[in-house]
Amino acid sequence: MPKLTSVQIKDLSLENLRDILELRASDISIFIGQRGKVLLTSELESAFLNGAMVQVNLETAALADVLDDDAFQHAFGAPESEAA
Repeated sequence: MPKLTSVQIKDLSLENLRDILELRASDISIFIGQRGKVLLTSELESAFLNGAMVQVNLETAALADVLDDDAFQHAFGAPESEAA
């Protein structure tokens, strides 16, 4: 497969970019940040067109509470309802 040039990549439409993200979602892990020694990451859940940009949604965004995620629990402590 030929390598795309910077110009070709910049010429991709937002729809093209969204399609690439959707097709390669299983190959993408997103670094959210760090708390202490815990590195917080999430997998890409989906990508949508939102006006004049591509909106990327993370798997953790689908949770009712990010503390339902084990890494977030470890970084920020268990929810108060479970701490009692």
